[in-house]
Amino acid sequence: MCNSLFNFCYGVIPFVAPEIFNGNTPTKESDICSFGIVMWMLLAGVRPYCDRPNKQLIQEICLGLRPSVVNGTPPVFFSLMIQCLDANPSNRPTASQLNECLGNWVIAICNNPDPSDLSNQFDAAEETKFSNLENSNFNTFSNHSKAIYFSRPLWLID
Repeated sequence: MCNSLFNFCYGVIPFVAPEIFNGNTPTKESDICSFGIVMWMLLAGVRPYCDRPNKQLIQEICLGLRPSVVNGTPPVFFSLMIQCLDANPSNRPTASQLNECLGNWVIAICNNPDPSDLSNQFDAAEETKFSNLENSNFNTFSNHSKAIYFSRPLWLID
């Protein structure tokens, strides 16, 4: 975190790729990692790592922490999310690959009235999600007082 480039980086800690905390320049690949966290949020319906203070979270992300599996996640979605969150930026999909994959899912699910393995995965996930929503209390998740969710200079984190 002492790299001079780090002094010019802004971000929201849970969405920052681990290589940025190690002083690397933000890249397209680091944006893909952030997208992986957004994918997880869509599944979980809560803020990522809301139970941790940012300073601790930075260390844990650098040591390999990634979001936990959400019950009922479609295997294809989980696989893509994990690829986006890969610790090695060169193993992450490109934006073009994401666009193609997500576009294919939309076409396969929305334009084809016949059930398929893909549509069955997403249908089952929706049923699980709604069941979880009916049986949960949204107040069970509280943010740690030092878990900040707005963009700020990364060199000012404490």
